[in-house]
Amino acid sequence: PETSTTGEHAEGEGKEHAHDHSGWWCNEHGVPEDECALCKTSLVAEFKAKDDWCEEHDRPDSHCFVCHPENFEKFAARYEAKFGEQPPKPTE
Repeated sequence: PETSTTGEHAEGEGKEHAHDHSGWWCNEHGVPEDECALCKTSLVAEFKAKDDWCEEHDRPDSHCFVCHPENFEKFAARYEAKFGEQPPKPTE
């Protein structure tokens, strides 16, 4: 029988459920891995120093697709230029 303590389960979306930082793209957050302040916390101070921080969602404002959904399209265009396809939707 299938059991879940959280009530959540992944449905067929890829085999990898842990954060994989080895690639160019951060699938979890929808930005290039080297620019992802959520994964690379050493970048947080730099984003805050540039006044690029969303306090409400605790991430760079330029990466906050809740407040600025149009910003995802800018990152998606970079992904598409590199890989010739749309990026996966961010999971977090």
